[in-house]
Formats: sequence, C-alpha cells, structure tokens
Amino acid sequence: MINCKKILFSFFLCLTFLIIFSLQENNIVHADPGDEDVYNVTQTVKDNWDKIKGSKGASMTSGKKLVFDIYKTKYVSNGYEIVKKDFGKGKKDYIHFSGWAVIFGYKQHLKDAQETYIVAKNKKTSEEKIYKAVQGWSDATEDLEYNNKGSGIYNECKESDTNKWNDDCNMRYEDVNFQAYLPLDELFSKTGDKQEYNMYIVKRLSSYMVYSSLVLPFEFDDHSWSGGKLSLSSGVTANTLTMNTSGVLRRSEPRETATSVIKDLGDNRYFTEDKQYSANKYDETEVAIWYGVKSPHDSNKVKWANTAYWNFDGDQAKLSFQPNKPPTAQWEWDNGDMDNTVYNDTNVKMTNNASDPDGDTLTYKWERKPYGSADSNYVQVSTKKTPDGIKLPKGEYTFQLTVTDGYYTVTEKHYLYVVNRPPTAQWEWDNGDLGNTVYNDTTVKIVNTSTDIDGDTLTYKWEYQEPNSTTWTQFSTAKNPTKVLNKKKAWNIRLTVTDDDGATNSK
Repeated sequence: MINCKKILFSFFLCLTFLIIFSLQENNIVHADPGDEDVYNVTQTVKDNWDKIKGSKGASMTSGKKLVFDIYKTKYVSNGYEIVKKDFGKGKKDYIHFSGWAVIFGYKQHLKDAQETYIVAKNKKTSEEKIYKAVQGWSDATEDLEYNNKGSGIYNECKESDTNKWNDDCNMRYEDVNFQAYLPLDELFSKTGDKQEYNMYIVKRLSSYMVYSSLVLPFEFDDHSWSGGKLSLSSGVTANTLTMNTSGVLRRSEPRETATSVIKDLGDNRYFTEDKQYSANKYDETEVAIWYGVKSPHDSNKVKWANTAYWNFDGDQAKLSFQPNKPPTAQWEWDNGDMDNTVYNDTNVKMTNNASDPDGDTLTYKWERKPYGSADSNYVQVSTKKTPDGIKLPKGEYTFQLTVTDGYYTVTEKHYLYVVNRPPTAQWEWDNGDLGNTVYNDTTVKIVNTSTDIDGDTLTYKWEYQEPNSTTWTQFSTAKNPTKVLNKKKAWNIRLTVTDDDGATNSK
C-alpha cells in the first residue's frame, strides 16, 4: 500500500530545498554585512601577492594567464557605487564593484580553494591597502570551455592537471565571481589635495597567487562623496581592445556556434592576432563578458569574442579622490569714492566675488550688527548673491557674508560707516517789492527755507555786520527773525544752521 503521507512529506522537503537553493543562487553575489570579512588578509598574502605577475596575454600553460572582468551593469549600474556596509567595523561607506577572475588553464577552480583580492597602492607613498573580495557562486566553465557541445564539460581535465591548453582539456571554473568592497575612510582623507591609488587584482588558488594591474574595459562616471569627486578609471583608451591570440572566431553574436561562423565567413573567419579593435558593445548575460568590436574585416560590422581573448589597452585603473575645496567669501563695497562710507538713508551697494574652486552651487547669507557688539546681535539682511535696497540709519556697522557649498562654510566681514549729511542753509528777504533794500530804521523780514536731508532738527544762528564793520554779531536764534536796521548803507546778514550731529552750513 502506498504511504501518501511519506510521499507528500518527501515532496515538500525537496521543494523546500529547491527554494532555499534558488534563493542562495540569486543572492549570493551580494554579500550582506558579516557574510565575509573583507579585512581577512593573511600575512602570507600581504608579503607575497606581487611575486608572480600575470596577464591575459600569457600562455595557458604558464600558470600566469590571469583573466578577469569588472562588470559595467551586471550588478552595479555604472560599474561601481558607494554603499554603506558593516564588515565588523561598524556601518560605513565602501566603494563597491563586481567582477570575476580566473587563472586560465592553471588548474581546477573550486569553491573552497580560491580567493580574489583587490590591492590599492598609494601613488605618492606606495602604501598598500589589500582587501579580500566576497566570493560568489557563479560558474564560468561553460563560458571558457573549448568546443562546447552543450550540457556537461567536453573533455574535462583531471583534478590533478595543471597548466593545460583548453584544446587539451577543459578546466572547471566554479564560484569565480566576486564583489569588492573598499572602505573609503581608510583610503582617503576628506580634506587636502587629490589622493590616488594604482589598482591591482590578485587571484589565489590554494597557496599559489598571480596578480595583474587592474584594467577596466569601460569608462565609468565619477561619483560624489563627502563633497569631493571619486573616480575609478582606466583613462581615455579604456574601450580599445587587442586580440591576444590566433584562431578566434569573429562571431556575429555572443556564443554563436562555430558551425554557424564557418558557414557565414568561410576561411576568412578569425580575428587578427595583436590587432587593436574598438569595443562598442558588450554582453554580461553570463559570467565572462563578451565584447562586440567594429570589425574592419566585415565592413565595420560588430563581431564578438570572449573576454579571455582580448587584452584591455586602457591604463592601469586609478582610484582617486579629489576632496572638496572650500569656497571663498570675497566681497567688497561698491559705493564709489566713498568705499565703506555712505550717507544716512541711502542705498548700500556691494560686489560679491565669492567663488568655488569645484564649481559647487553656493548659497549666501548677509548679516549686519552694530560695530563692536556681540555676534549674537547679527541680523540677517539678505540671501541673494548681491543684495539691493539696503538703507540704514546713521551709525557704524559690521557686515558679514557667509558662503556655503553644502560642505564648507566660510565668512568674510567688512565695516560700514553710515554718516550724517550736513544741512543746507537757505533764506531770502521778505520785504515785498523792495527785495534786499529797505529804509533806514525799519524792520527787516526774513524767510528761512533751510533744510536737512536726513530730517534732523535744526538750530539757527543769525548774525549781522553793520556798515563798515568786520565784526559779526548774533542777533537771533529764531527760525524766521526780524531785525531793525538803524544805519544807512549795506548790512551783511548770515544764517548758520546746525543739525543733530553738529554739522553746520552757513549762508
């Protein structure tokens, strides 16, 4: 009799296992905090990482053919990003990029016997920073397999085989992808001059290590970090590739079968060894990237080949950081010859010459306070770049401009003196048709039209000089006095007006 309960239990057990396995497959490439210690770099690695130099152009039998890619969009848009992670030192900023790496032809690549490291070497001090990449579960065996005939490995190498051409036998390349996390606070200071590192990649199989300069086949955009500019770049020739071997088919699409290529191109079907090509397409569907290049053999149509057969002709990747530089808050008065002195109740003008060496957008805050008083007395005047319509009563002031680029704040202050304008003494005779002529011993009338532009209260002093005299004699302080002139001939009359600040004017 069939035990239905046992069958159902077995079915759900298998289903649960498949779901867990599927989730692991989908998520393993993105390490969560604590999944792996990026700081776990042994002294052996630190002392020996640069002993054996490899390259894509090396022979498969040399143990030095280091093949790798840094993805442009597969896991991270624009090649790299800044993320917050916690790898045992608290959550902080890391530069994150992903890729894969193998020592092509050297030996089998299995999960438990391989590691990838990223080395940043300070261009100025030669100090080395080494970080262990987080290993993934992606398999590049099929991408690198010679004479791939479908499922399974064609002509698989023995586990003990080393340094084999892939037409002799095909190695396994399991779990070869990685996620690199480099802590920005350990690499860069947020202030000062530009800092730059030369980048290397290291592949370790058991105790055997091969390194190469890290070269990027793509141009990545810069990122902003802490107000500065972060760059990961292999220069302007990043898209130039060189075919590093012979007998590589010019495929019309990634992974096109050899039979199809031969049928399409006949005997003229191979890329030219050591020839440079310009890459304009790429395919990151699988682990190894396939590059599409303009093929002069095919009227510049796009033809494809696997990354293992291309040398990247860009420069060694440079990881650099240009810290944000503070703006300047330079400004000056624009009051003509009077400079930092203006009259009461007139427009105060200034010219704002503030600038930012990084081209950052600036914000402005203008403030003033009575000269010599505490900073707590500052009053905001404007947030415009150049304020207008500022009028102040008489007094002494300190003006301060505060400029910020979002990271740094700088100030500059200047003093302003708002001064009194003197009054204007103005008067005339009020003697009807006689004007400034009157009869002897008659009363003289005067109309005082003196003014003060500041609106100050005025005081008056009237004086006279009798005929044939040089002495001035005060006769009134009234605004509009009268005076009896009791001597014939010419009299001199003078008005002196004084405002609240003691400024005078006479007529």
